Amino acid sequence: MTEGWIRCINCNNRFRVFIQFCPNCGSKNPLYNKPPSNNGFRKKAGKKAIVFAASISVVIISILLLLNVFIKNSGSNFSNSLYVVNPHSLELQYQPNIAVDKSLQQYALNKINEDRAKYDLPPVHLSSNEAAQLHAEEILRTKAISHWTTDGMKPYMRYSIYNGTGFVAQNIAVIGVSDTGTINPYTGINDSDWQFMHNDTICCNDGHRHNILDKHHTQVSIGIAYTDHFFALVQNFENNYIQFNQPFIQDKTHIQISGRLLQEKNNNIDGIDIYYDKTPTPSVYDQHKNEKSYGPGKVVASVFNPLDFNLWIVYIREYIYSSIGIRPNITLIHADKWSIEGQTIDIRFDLSPILKKDGVYNIVTFLEDEQKNQFPVTSYSVFVRANITSPRQGFH
Repeated sequence: MTEGWIRCINCNNRFRVFIQFCPNCGSKNPLYNKPPSNNGFRKKAGKKAIVFAASISVVIISILLLLNVFIKNSGSNFSNSLYVVNPHSLELQYQPNIAVDKSLQQYALNKINEDRAKYDLPPVHLSSNEAAQLHAEEILRTKAISHWTTDGMKPYMRYSIYNGTGFVAQNIAVIGVSDTGTINPYTGINDSDWQFMHNDTICCNDGHRHNILDKHHTQVSIGIAYTDHFFALVQNFENNYIQFNQPFIQDKTHIQISGRLLQEKNNNIDGIDIYYDKTPTPSVYDQHKNEKSYGPGKVVASVFNPLDFNLWIVYIREYIYSSIGIRPNITLIHADKWSIEGQTIDIRFDLSPILKKDGVYNIVTFLEDEQKNQFPVTSYSVFVRANITSPRQGFH
């Protein structure tokens, strides 16, 4: 499996090379599933390499520990003025106002699963996360289709606010008719599903279709809001593979991914990446509201297993480069703990090396499936701000 990063040939967005489609514009990745190159730094070590590594392990570990202490003691104090905010604390000002007919949601769910069944894909189940419904109500109110909410949040941000802990990917459809016409919501669901599945190429490079037919999705939350003349449908597809037994946020800057993997076949956590977005505001919404797709933000860091010898070498190299003024593309963060035993996981790491400014840090955890393909299982939004005085300061 090819590893590393690639830039989209259409929109120049940077994303992981093992992702099949660009998360920003939906363009197909030409390197998807190609054999790995021979110069990657994550190659499996041969027997000779293992023996050599073992012979110098004591020296290397000592150097790494000393370096780690030095880095922590000499790091910037700027992160001391920043605070990680539990996204659930932002929920209070947002509450759904429309009582959705459960039969409509079930009908929309049935359409999705009918599409998936045609391609021998497992059904998805209905999620109770409220972010999709809130988004549909905003679209009904503004009459503007957008993946951004009016306060400037992307789908994964609102999803985290309403206790979402998996990965989320969004589809949106709207239908409007003149004052002389009337919308039937069941017809609206049918028409939206047909557009997603059969008329999505020109609009969105079949991004909506790929979302419906993603084999890794486990749940979907469905938002429906309509009047006689306007209909809005929001589908938030979820990948839920971890049953968490601890909160994501442990203290001011520390994150913990701890719990039980729900599927025995998918029990290999293959990486954790962190993406950055500016603090969500109404001006962010105005800037992006007409864009047809959204990405995970700018990648700023990758968390690695502290037992990965190869990545420690890269970590030291990047630190040396940084010390002489050569800034790395991303920051490597070694986990304080990386324990995976059977289906039980416990990973802990410190965000402070990348806390340079306030905003939203999106934590994306990747699993590896039985075909050795990587897929995301978290898109948890950590809200970071300076000098907290109230739970809503800085967010509108």
